[in-house]
Amino acid sequence: MSFDILKMRRKSQMHMGETIAIIIVLTFFVIFGLVFYVRIKGQDTQEKKDEYSELDIIGLATSASFLEELQCSTVGVTDNNCYDLLKIEAFQKIRSRTFFRYFDLFGNSKITIQQAYPEGRQWIIYDSNPPSFESINQVRLPINILDPLTGKQGFGVLLVEKYD
Repeated sequence: MSFDILKMRRKSQMHMGETIAIIIVLTFFVIFGLVFYVRIKGQDTQEKKDEYSELDIIGLATSASFLEELQCSTVGVTDNNCYDLLKIEAFQKIRSRTFFRYFDLFGNSKITIQQAYPEGRQWIIYDSNPPSFESINQVRLPINILDPLTGKQGFGVLLVEKYD
């Protein structure tokens, strides 16, 4: 009888050992699955962040391209994609006084008009760069620059940079 009890104890111990081994293996699978899931979710989160950042810069560029303060106008009717050279130069002179008015609209960004033809000139319309940032997103939009004194049109680029 004692032999049967010892045999049963060994079988029980083996079954317990097998059960513990199965629990350990399953625990490793669960941990591996959780780590894999967290990494995939982290990549999705980064992709969403990049997508929202791109949408934000597009909205910012759209707002900057429709600034009525700089656009060409005839009898109160604005001409899209055309910027008045005199308005640009006047706006640049008062830029420091209008900073807070445009901060809610543009936030931490820089808006520059670069004239490519006939002269290579540049005007900074708005500039608010934070002390530290992770990245800069840029959008370039082609624009016409009209000199109302001479009636000549030039070509330029509206450069919008967003600091993230």
